[in-house]
Amino acid sequence: MYQFTIIHVGKLKTGPHQELVDGYLKRLTPYAVVELVEVKEEKFTSVQNRTRVLAIEADKIASVIPNDARPIVLDADGREPNSTELATWIDTLCEQQTQHLAFIVGGPLGLADVVKQSADKTFALSKQTYPHDLAIVMLTEQLYRSMTILAGKTYHY
Repeated sequence: MYQFTIIHVGKLKTGPHQELVDGYLKRLTPYAVVELVEVKEEKFTSVQNRTRVLAIEADKIASVIPNDARPIVLDADGREPNSTELATWIDTLCEQQTQHLAFIVGGPLGLADVVKQSADKTFALSKQTYPHDLAIVMLTEQLYRSMTILAGKTYHY
């Protein structure tokens, strides 16, 4: 069984996004163990604080990545696979060493370069930037879609 940890900077607000995430997490249970891990967003008053804030958030992220997990960064500059490619990519990564992948979603300022550079892989949900709540919805849906593709289910079609 696959294991996914979704590490996200900032709180996932209650409401429609949370309901969608919960729905996909429930649907994923036959295929994978999934854990959401929230990293508290650092407050910032100006863009000049960006480097300091990202460094603090990077330390927090590093402290919650499971030891047995391969870190995967979500970033608009990453490769943008289609759903079938993502499913194959996840399956290949999990077969190589571990079945535990840690997906990292940044906050309003993005992710520090040190987080991006330490990741095994980087992929984009889109070349556009989305609020982290929506990115988590999209990620959980794509993880569910990937699992159904790998299981030969008809959800994708």
